[in-house]
Amino acid sequence: MPEMVGTVQCVRVGPDSGFTTIQEQGTGETETFIVWWPGVTTSAEPSVSERVIHTMWISFLRQAMADNLLVRVGHPTNSGKVNYLQLGT
Repeated sequence: MPEMVGTVQCVRVGPDSGFTTIQEQGTGETETFIVWWPGVTTSAEPSVSERVIHTMWISFLRQAMADNLLVRVGHPTNSGKVNYLQLGT
C-alpha cells in the first residue's frame, strides 16, 4: 500500500465530508486526500465506529498542522482515499 509522509497544509471538514492536503517531505509536492465521504470511503450512513475514527483523524491532522508535525498517510494505489493515518513517522 502506498504511503505519503509530509506536513499538513490544509484540513477541510464539511457536514458529510473531510479532506486534507499533505506536502510530501523531501519533494515538496502536495496531494489532497479524502478523509471520508459517505458512499465513497464509507457506507452511505457511516457507523458510529467510522465516525469516531474520522473524528480522531481530523484531531490528528489539526494537531499536526498546528505543530508542524509529520504525518504518514496510507492510501490505495491510484486513490486519494485515506486507509490509515499516523501522527509522526
